Amino acid sequence: MNRFLFFQWIGDRSYSIYLWHWPVVVLLTYFQKSGSIEWVFIGIVFSLILGNFSYIFIESPSRKSGGKNKFLPVMLIVVMCAVVYLVAGYVVKFLGFPMRVDNQVIQISDEQRNTVKDFRNCIYGEDKKLGALSCVLGGDSISAIVIGDSHAGAVATAVHSATHQDDAGVYVWTRAACPFINGVTAKIRTDCDAYAPWVFDKLKTEPKNIPVVLITRSSLYVFGGNEGVIGNKLKKPPVFFDKPYDFPSPEFLKEFKDRSISTICELASDRKLYLVRPIPEMKFSVPQIMARHKMMGIEGRVSISMDEYKSRHQFILDLQDEAKARCGVEILDPVPYLCDEDSCYGDLNGRPLYSDDDHLSEFGNKVLVPMFSRIFITK
Repeated sequence: MNRFLFFQWIGDRSYSIYLWHWPVVVLLTYFQKSGSIEWVFIGIVFSLILGNFSYIFIESPSRKSGGKNKFLPVMLIVVMCAVVYLVAGYVVKFLGFPMRVDNQVIQISDEQRNTVKDFRNCIYGEDKKLGALSCVLGGDSISAIVIGDSHAGAVATAVHSATHQDDAGVYVWTRAACPFINGVTAKIRTDCDAYAPWVFDKLKTEPKNIPVVLITRSSLYVFGGNEGVIGNKLKKPPVFFDKPYDFPSPEFLKEFKDRSISTICELASDRKLYLVRPIPEMKFSVPQIMARHKMMGIEGRVSISMDEYKSRHQFILDLQDEAKARCGVEILDPVPYLCDEDSCYGDLNGRPLYSDDDHLSEFGNKVLVPMFSRIFITK
Protein backbone atom coordinates (compact mmCIF):
# COMPACT_ATOMS: atom_id res chain seq x y z
CA MET A 1 0.00 0.00 0.00
CA ASN A 2 2.80 2.41 0.90
CA ARG A 3 4.53 1.62 -2.38
CA PHE A 4 1.31 2.41 -4.25
CA LEU A 5 0.99 5.74 -2.44
CA PHE A 6 4.58 6.62 -3.31
CA PHE A 7 4.04 5.99 -7.00
CA GLN A 8 0.77 7.93 -6.87
CA TRP A 9 2.66 10.81 -5.22
CA ILE A 10 5.26 10.68 -8.01
CA GLY A 11 2.56 10.51 -10.67
CA ASP A 12 0.71 13.56 -9.36
CA ARG A 13 3.92 15.60 -9.38
CA SER A 14 5.50 14.07 -12.49
CA TYR A 15 5.12 17.16 -14.68
CA SER A 16 6.61 19.53 -12.10
CA ILE A 17 9.42 17.06 -11.39
CA TYR A 18 10.07 16.76 -15.12
CA LEU A 19 10.36 20.55 -15.47
CA TRP A 20 12.71 20.92 -12.50
CA HIS A 21 14.99 18.03 -13.31
CA TRP A 22 16.36 19.84 -16.38
CA PRO A 23 18.09 22.70 -14.53
CA VAL A 24 19.44 20.10 -12.10
CA VAL A 25 20.89 18.11 -15.02
CA VAL A 26 22.42 21.28 -16.50
CA LEU A 27 24.04 22.20 -13.18
CA LEU A 28 25.46 18.69 -12.72
CA THR A 29 26.93 18.86 -16.22
CA TYR A 30 28.21 22.41 -15.69
CA PHE A 31 30.12 21.36 -12.58
CA GLN A 32 31.25 18.03 -14.13
CA LYS A 33 29.30 15.95 -11.61
CA SER A 34 27.08 14.07 -14.05
CA GLY A 35 29.30 10.99 -13.79
CA SER A 36 29.16 10.85 -9.99
CA ILE A 37 26.58 8.44 -8.54
CA GLU A 38 26.47 10.43 -5.30
CA TRP A 39 25.80 13.75 -7.04
CA VAL A 40 23.25 12.20 -9.41
CA PHE A 41 21.38 10.82 -6.36
CA ILE A 42 21.46 14.28 -4.74
CA GLY A 43 20.15 15.73 -8.02
CA ILE A 44 17.25 13.28 -8.06
CA VAL A 45 16.33 14.21 -4.48
CA PHE A 46 16.47 17.92 -5.32
CA SER A 47 14.29 17.35 -8.39
CA LEU A 48 11.69 15.63 -6.22
CA ILE A 49 11.78 18.40 -3.61
CA LEU A 50 11.59 21.23 -6.14
CA GLY A 51 8.89 19.41 -8.09
CA ASN A 52 6.85 18.96 -4.89
CA PHE A 53 7.05 22.68 -4.03
CA SER A 54 6.16 23.58 -7.61
CA TYR A 55 3.19 21.21 -7.49
CA ILE A 56 1.90 22.60 -4.17
CA PHE A 57 2.39 26.32 -4.80
CA ILE A 58 2.03 26.64 -8.58
CA GLU A 59 0.49 23.65 -10.33
CA SER A 60 -2.32 22.84 -7.87
CA PRO A 61 -3.45 26.45 -7.31
CA SER A 62 -3.44 26.99 -11.06
CA ARG A 63 -5.72 24.01 -11.59
CA LYS A 64 -8.06 24.96 -8.78
CA SER A 65 -8.48 28.50 -10.05
CA GLY A 66 -10.41 27.16 -13.01
CA GLY A 67 -9.01 29.78 -15.33
CA LYS A 68 -10.12 32.77 -13.25
CA ASN A 69 -8.01 35.91 -12.95
CA LYS A 70 -5.66 34.88 -15.74
CA PHE A 71 -4.82 38.38 -16.90
CA LEU A 72 -2.48 39.37 -14.07
CA PRO A 73 -0.37 36.15 -14.11
CA VAL A 74 -0.08 36.32 -17.91
CA MET A 75 1.03 39.95 -17.80
CA LEU A 76 3.54 39.13 -15.07
CA ILE A 77 5.01 36.35 -17.21
CA VAL A 78 5.19 38.64 -20.27
CA VAL A 79 6.97 41.35 -18.27
CA MET A 80 9.45 38.85 -16.79
CA CYS A 81 10.20 37.41 -20.25
CA ALA A 82 10.73 40.90 -21.64
CA VAL A 83 13.16 41.75 -18.84
CA VAL A 84 15.12 38.54 -19.38
CA TYR A 85 15.20 39.19 -23.14
CA LEU A 86 16.48 42.74 -22.74
CA VAL A 87 19.14 41.82 -20.21
CA ALA A 88 20.29 38.86 -22.34
CA GLY A 89 20.42 41.08 -25.41
CA TYR A 90 22.59 43.59 -23.57
CA VAL A 91 24.95 40.84 -22.39
CA VAL A 92 25.30 39.41 -25.90
CA LYS A 93 25.79 42.82 -27.54
CA PHE A 94 28.46 43.97 -25.13
CA LEU A 95 30.11 40.54 -24.67
CA GLY A 96 29.01 40.10 -21.08
CA PHE A 97 30.19 41.96 -18.01
CA PRO A 98 33.99 41.58 -18.03
CA MET A 99 34.34 43.52 -14.77
CA ARG A 100 32.48 40.81 -12.85
CA VAL A 101 35.34 38.30 -12.98
CA ASP A 102 39.08 38.23 -12.45
CA ASN A 103 41.15 39.18 -15.51
CA GLN A 104 42.87 35.79 -15.40
CA VAL A 105 39.50 34.09 -15.81
CA ILE A 106 38.89 36.16 -18.94
CA GLN A 107 42.33 35.26 -20.32
CA ILE A 108 41.68 31.57 -19.72
CA SER A 109 38.27 31.74 -21.35
CA ASP A 110 39.65 33.69 -24.34
CA GLU A 111 41.77 30.68 -25.33
CA GLN A 112 38.58 29.39 -27.00
CA ARG A 113 39.15 32.03 -29.68
CA ASN A 114 42.90 31.54 -30.02
CA THR A 115 42.71 29.63 -33.29
CA VAL A 116 44.34 30.16 -36.67
CA LYS A 117 42.52 32.73 -38.76
CA ASP A 118 44.67 33.96 -41.63
CA PHE A 119 46.03 31.44 -44.09
CA ARG A 120 47.56 33.06 -47.17
CA ASN A 121 45.63 32.39 -50.39
CA CYS A 122 43.13 30.27 -48.51
CA ILE A 123 40.67 29.24 -51.22
CA TYR A 124 38.33 26.40 -51.90
CA GLY A 125 39.54 23.63 -54.13
CA GLU A 126 38.66 23.29 -57.78
CA ASP A 127 35.75 21.01 -56.83
CA LYS A 128 33.34 23.49 -55.26
CA LYS A 129 31.16 20.70 -53.93
CA LEU A 130 34.10 19.27 -52.03
CA GLY A 131 35.22 22.56 -50.53
CA ALA A 132 38.48 21.23 -49.11
CA LEU A 133 40.68 24.10 -48.01
CA SER A 134 43.83 24.65 -50.03
CA CYS A 135 45.93 27.16 -48.13
CA VAL A 136 49.50 28.34 -47.72
CA LEU A 137 51.21 29.19 -44.45
CA GLY A 138 54.37 31.27 -44.78
CA GLY A 139 56.46 31.81 -47.87
CA ASP A 140 56.60 30.36 -51.36
CA SER A 141 59.26 27.73 -50.68
CA ILE A 142 56.97 24.83 -49.80
CA SER A 143 58.58 22.57 -47.19
CA ALA A 144 55.67 20.30 -46.20
CA ILE A 145 52.06 19.46 -46.98
CA VAL A 146 49.61 19.03 -44.09
CA ILE A 147 46.48 16.99 -44.80
CA GLY A 148 43.68 15.70 -42.61
CA ASP A 149 40.63 17.01 -40.80
CA SER A 150 40.14 19.89 -38.36
CA HIS A 151 42.86 18.49 -36.08
CA ALA A 152 45.29 19.06 -38.94
CA GLY A 153 44.12 22.63 -39.35
CA ALA A 154 44.48 23.22 -35.61
CA VAL A 155 48.20 22.33 -35.55
CA ALA A 156 49.23 23.50 -39.03
CA THR A 157 50.97 26.62 -37.72
CA ALA A 158 53.11 24.44 -35.46
CA VAL A 159 54.31 22.54 -38.54
CA HIS A 160 55.18 25.83 -40.18
CA SER A 161 56.98 27.09 -37.06
CA ALA A 162 59.05 23.92 -37.07
CA THR A 163 60.59 24.78 -40.46
CA HIS A 164 62.69 27.54 -38.81
CA GLN A 165 63.08 29.25 -42.19
CA ASP A 166 61.88 32.73 -43.11
CA ASP A 167 60.88 31.84 -46.67
CA ALA A 168 59.45 28.38 -45.89
CA GLY A 169 55.82 27.65 -46.69
CA VAL A 170 53.43 24.85 -45.77
CA TYR A 171 50.45 23.72 -47.79
CA VAL A 172 47.37 22.97 -45.69
CA TRP A 173 44.83 20.79 -47.47
CA THR A 174 42.17 19.93 -44.93
CA ARG A 175 38.57 18.82 -44.81
CA ALA A 176 36.84 19.11 -41.44
CA ALA A 177 34.97 16.00 -40.22
CA CYS A 178 36.38 13.86 -43.04
CA PRO A 179 38.80 10.97 -42.56
CA PHE A 180 41.54 10.61 -45.17
CA ILE A 181 40.50 7.18 -46.50
CA ASN A 182 39.70 6.12 -50.03
CA GLY A 183 36.09 5.04 -50.48
CA VAL A 184 34.80 6.37 -47.16
CA THR A 185 31.30 7.72 -46.71
CA ALA A 186 30.53 10.05 -43.81
CA LYS A 187 27.09 10.60 -42.34
CA ILE A 188 27.85 14.22 -41.38
CA ARG A 189 29.36 15.35 -44.68
CA THR A 190 28.14 13.77 -47.89
CA ASP A 191 31.28 14.61 -49.89
CA CYS A 192 33.99 12.97 -47.76
CA ASP A 193 34.43 10.25 -50.38
CA ALA A 194 35.86 12.91 -52.73
CA TYR A 195 38.45 14.25 -50.27
CA ALA A 196 41.20 11.60 -50.58
CA PRO A 197 41.00 11.47 -54.42
CA TRP A 198 41.17 15.29 -54.47
CA VAL A 199 44.38 15.25 -52.40
CA PHE A 200 45.97 12.51 -54.51
CA ASP A 201 45.17 14.49 -57.65
CA LYS A 202 46.76 17.68 -56.24
CA LEU A 203 49.86 15.76 -55.13
CA LYS A 204 50.60 14.80 -58.73
CA THR A 205 51.71 18.36 -59.42
CA GLU A 206 53.95 18.68 -56.33
CA PRO A 207 57.63 17.69 -56.15
CA LYS A 208 58.22 14.25 -54.65
CA ASN A 209 60.71 15.57 -52.11
CA ILE A 210 58.03 17.51 -50.22
CA PRO A 211 56.93 15.43 -47.22
CA VAL A 212 53.29 14.96 -46.20
CA VAL A 213 52.01 15.13 -42.63
CA LEU A 214 48.73 13.30 -41.99
CA ILE A 215 46.78 14.41 -38.90
CA THR A 216 43.22 13.22 -38.18
CA ARG A 217 40.96 12.57 -35.24
CA SER A 218 40.81 8.96 -36.35
CA SER A 219 39.19 7.49 -33.23
CA LEU A 220 36.18 9.72 -33.82
CA TYR A 221 35.47 7.93 -37.09
CA VAL A 222 35.73 4.51 -35.45
CA PHE A 223 34.05 4.98 -32.09
CA GLY A 224 32.15 8.25 -32.41
CA GLY A 225 32.66 11.43 -30.42
CA ASN A 226 33.41 11.41 -26.70
CA GLU A 227 32.56 15.02 -25.85
CA GLY A 228 31.07 15.07 -22.36
CA VAL A 229 31.09 11.27 -22.16
CA ILE A 230 31.98 9.65 -18.85
CA GLY A 231 33.90 6.43 -19.47
CA ASN A 232 34.25 4.84 -22.89
CA LYS A 233 30.82 4.23 -24.33
CA LEU A 234 30.58 2.69 -27.79
CA LYS A 235 28.69 4.78 -30.32
CA LYS A 236 27.53 4.28 -33.85
CA PRO A 237 30.47 4.88 -36.20
CA PRO A 238 29.90 8.13 -38.14
CA VAL A 239 31.49 6.71 -41.31
CA PHE A 240 31.14 3.55 -43.38
CA PHE A 241 32.32 1.93 -46.59
CA ASP A 242 30.11 -0.71 -48.20
CA LYS A 243 27.39 -0.54 -45.55
CA PRO A 244 26.76 1.34 -42.27
CA TYR A 245 27.16 -0.35 -38.89
CA ASP A 246 25.25 0.28 -35.67
CA PHE A 247 28.36 -0.19 -33.55
CA PRO A 248 32.10 -0.74 -34.18
CA SER A 249 31.79 -4.44 -34.89
CA PRO A 250 34.80 -6.65 -35.73
CA GLU A 251 33.76 -6.54 -39.39
CA PHE A 252 33.71 -2.74 -39.41
CA LEU A 253 37.02 -2.50 -37.55
CA LYS A 254 38.71 -4.81 -40.05
CA GLU A 255 37.32 -2.87 -43.01
CA PHE A 256 38.35 0.46 -41.47
CA LYS A 257 41.87 -0.80 -40.76
CA ASP A 258 42.37 -2.40 -44.19
CA ARG A 259 41.11 0.65 -46.10
CA SER A 260 43.08 3.06 -43.91
CA ILE A 261 46.36 1.22 -44.32
CA SER A 262 45.79 0.81 -48.06
CA THR A 263 45.27 4.60 -48.40
CA ILE A 264 48.28 5.37 -46.20
CA CYS A 265 50.50 3.04 -48.20
CA GLU A 266 49.37 4.61 -51.46
CA LEU A 267 50.20 8.04 -50.04
CA ALA A 268 53.62 6.86 -48.87
CA SER A 269 54.49 5.07 -52.10
CA ASP A 270 56.33 7.99 -53.69
CA ARG A 271 57.03 10.52 -50.93
CA LYS A 272 57.89 10.75 -47.25
CA LEU A 273 54.82 10.44 -45.03
CA TYR A 274 54.50 11.28 -41.33
CA LEU A 275 51.57 10.01 -39.28
CA VAL A 276 50.71 11.91 -36.09
CA ARG A 277 49.49 9.89 -33.13
CA PRO A 278 46.02 10.90 -31.81
CA ILE A 279 45.85 14.19 -29.93
CA PRO A 280 44.55 13.55 -26.37
CA GLU A 281 40.86 14.40 -26.09
CA MET A 282 39.83 16.08 -22.84
CA LYS A 283 36.08 15.35 -23.28
CA PHE A 284 35.12 18.80 -21.90
CA SER A 285 36.01 22.27 -23.16
CA VAL A 286 39.29 23.02 -21.40
CA PRO A 287 39.00 26.86 -21.38
CA GLN A 288 35.43 26.72 -20.09
CA ILE A 289 36.16 24.24 -17.31
CA MET A 290 39.36 26.02 -16.27
CA ALA A 291 37.57 29.39 -16.18
CA ARG A 292 34.77 27.95 -14.04
CA HIS A 293 37.24 26.31 -11.68
CA LYS A 294 39.14 29.58 -11.37
CA MET A 295 35.97 31.51 -10.53
CA MET A 296 34.88 28.92 -7.95
CA GLY A 297 38.32 28.42 -6.43
CA ILE A 298 38.44 24.75 -7.40
CA GLU A 299 41.94 23.27 -7.48
CA GLY A 300 43.11 20.62 -9.90
CA ARG A 301 43.94 20.42 -13.59
CA VAL A 302 41.75 19.32 -16.49
CA SER A 303 43.17 15.98 -17.52
CA ILE A 304 42.55 12.42 -18.63
CA SER A 305 44.48 9.39 -17.43
CA MET A 306 46.90 7.54 -19.68
CA ASP A 307 44.61 4.52 -19.33
CA GLU A 308 41.78 6.61 -20.80
CA TYR A 309 44.00 7.76 -23.65
CA LYS A 310 45.09 4.23 -24.50
CA SER A 311 41.60 2.82 -24.18
CA ARG A 312 40.23 5.45 -26.54
CA HIS A 313 43.00 5.24 -29.15
CA GLN A 314 44.57 1.77 -28.94
CA PHE A 315 42.92 0.64 -32.17
CA ILE A 316 44.39 3.61 -34.06
CA LEU A 317 47.79 3.21 -32.39
CA ASP A 318 47.94 -0.40 -33.56
CA LEU A 319 46.75 0.61 -37.04
CA GLN A 320 49.52 3.19 -37.32
CA ASP A 321 52.12 0.70 -36.12
CA GLU A 322 51.01 -1.76 -38.80
CA ALA A 323 51.16 0.99 -41.43
CA LYS A 324 54.70 1.78 -40.34
CA ALA A 325 55.72 -1.87 -40.65
CA ARG A 326 54.11 -2.27 -44.07
CA CYS A 327 54.76 1.11 -45.71
CA GLY A 328 57.75 2.61 -43.91
CA VAL A 329 55.88 5.70 -42.72
CA GLU A 330 57.29 7.75 -39.86
CA ILE A 331 55.24 8.27 -36.69
CA LEU A 332 55.19 11.49 -34.69
CA ASP A 333 53.92 11.13 -31.12
CA PRO A 334 52.47 14.17 -29.28
CA VAL A 335 52.01 12.23 -26.03
CA PRO A 336 55.49 13.02 -24.57
CA TYR A 337 54.75 16.73 -25.06
CA LEU A 338 51.20 16.72 -23.66
CA CYS A 339 51.30 13.96 -21.06
CA ASP A 340 53.38 12.40 -18.32
CA GLU A 341 53.42 8.74 -17.27
CA ASP A 342 50.03 9.01 -15.56
CA SER A 343 47.95 11.67 -17.29
CA CYS A 344 47.47 13.98 -20.26
CA TYR A 345 46.80 17.60 -19.32
CA GLY A 346 44.72 20.38 -20.79
CA ASP A 347 46.97 23.23 -19.73
CA LEU A 348 50.57 24.40 -19.47
CA ASN A 349 51.42 26.56 -16.46
CA GLY A 350 47.79 27.51 -15.98
CA ARG A 351 47.05 28.42 -19.60
CA PRO A 352 44.77 26.15 -21.68
CA LEU A 353 46.44 24.17 -24.43
CA TYR A 354 43.09 23.58 -26.14
CA SER A 355 40.49 25.84 -27.73
CA ASP A 356 37.78 23.31 -26.88
CA ASP A 357 37.84 19.68 -25.74
CA ASP A 358 40.03 18.17 -28.47
CA HIS A 359 41.49 20.91 -30.73
CA LEU A 360 44.80 22.46 -29.68
CA SER A 361 44.81 26.24 -29.63
CA GLU A 362 47.44 28.41 -31.29
CA PHE A 363 49.22 28.49 -27.94
CA GLY A 364 48.85 24.76 -27.38
CA ASN A 365 50.00 23.59 -30.79
CA LYS A 366 53.36 25.33 -30.35
CA VAL A 367 54.18 22.75 -27.68
CA LEU A 368 54.48 20.31 -30.59
CA VAL A 369 57.00 22.36 -32.60
CA PRO A 370 59.95 20.21 -31.37
CA MET A 371 58.06 17.11 -32.50
CA PHE A 372 57.45 18.50 -35.98
CA SER A 373 61.05 19.69 -36.24
CA ARG A 374 62.01 16.07 -36.91
CA ILE A 375 60.43 16.39 -40.34
CA PHE A 376 62.84 19.06 -41.43
CA ILE A 377 65.95 17.74 -39.70
CA THR A 378 65.74 14.33 -41.39
CA LYS A 379 64.37 15.51 -44.74
